[in-house]
Amino acid sequence: MPSPEFLVLEEQVNARRPGAAEEMMRLADDGDADALFKVSELSLRGMAGAVDLEAAFKFMSSAAAAGHPEAQRGEAYFTAAGIGTKGNEKKARQMLQRLA
Repeated sequence: MPSPEFLVLEEQVNARRPGAAEEMMRLADDGDADALFKVSELSLRGMAGAVDLEAAFKFMSSAAAAGHPEAQRGEAYFTAAGIGTKGNEKKARQMLQRLA
C-alpha cells in the first residue's frame, strides 16, 4: 500500500509541480518502493532531468528488491530489452518464472 507521502507526491509529479520530482527522488533515497518505481519512470522519460536509462534500471531493480510487484515485472522487461543494462533474455525469463 503506497504511503500517504508518496500519494501526495505522485499527484504533484503528475501535475508537473516544480520541485516535486526532486522530492520524489528524496523519498526513493529513503527506500520507499513506490517512490523507487516512480523515479525509475521519471528517469526513463527524462522527467527529472535528462533521460537516464542506467538510473531507470537501477531504480527499477531497487524497487523490485523491495518487493514492488510491478517493478519485479519491469526489471525483467528492462533486462530482456537491454534498457539500462546488457540485454539478457534468458535471465529475464528466469526472473519471470520466479514470479509465477
